[in-house]
Amino acid sequence: MTAAAFLIHFRRVAALAVTCLLPACTTTSMPSVAQGENEGVSGYVACLDAAARRIDDGRSDIRSVAAAIKGMCAARYPEPTSAAARAKSEARQMEMSTMVLQDLRGQP
Repeated sequence: MTAAAFLIHFRRVAALAVTCLLPACTTTSMPSVAQGENEGVSGYVACLDAAARRIDDGRSDIRSVAAAIKGMCAARYPEPTSAAARAKSEARQMEMSTMVLQDLRGQP
């Protein structure tokens, strides 16, 4: 991958991370986000991207590969403690994993 192609891909992944954080901004009160949390999301997305590059063959079912990379990266980042928050986190992680794979494959 050329440096220019890598930069374009990195920008897309960064935009994906920002897009995933935007729903939190639609509440009436602005939630406080510590710098460590932003770094955690960026780190998680970077982990997903690296895992996708390692295991994606470009032909396998996106949902299957997304589930695999989600599992590879979720262990490195703490899960919420409540059952409802865990379920929401699982869904968000799967969505982010799928979006990273689609971006890597150049799919909308």
